Amino acid sequence: MSDILTLKDGIAAFWSSHKQDGTIPQAHALTGPRERAAMRDLLARMLGPAQGGDILELGAGMGDVTELLAALGARVTALDLCETMLSRAQVKLSSHPVRLALGDAEHLTEPDGSYDAVVCHNLVWSLTAPQAGFAQW
Repeated sequence: MSDILTLKDGIAAFWSSHKQDGTIPQAHALTGPRERAAMRDLLARMLGPAQGGDILELGAGMGDVTELLAALGARVTALDLCETMLSRAQVKLSSHPVRLALGDAEHLTEPDGSYDAVVCHNLVWSLTAPQAGFAQW
């Protein structure tokens, strides 16, 4: 168990280490208007009727996808393991009614059935027990 906690601490430290201006590895950001539009369209199609519902976003990071979900009319709870990333997301999302929560996507604390959909983008690769996480979601 301590190895897993150490690994999760390392993951949070990695994401906390990026510059305070919010730069993150380019592969983990929506980098331009075309990519943002493509992601928005994909989310709208995939969420269908749930797009205006209660959405749990796991591994929200700086809030790029959170912002798109909110623009689609969703009531978003954005969860991330890294407090630094949530602080950066809070700045970006200050005009959106989203709930930011510090937490572990593999150990959710909210009751089953609390959300209409779960969304994650660039998270699965960092899970230490993906099957357990998937079962919860």
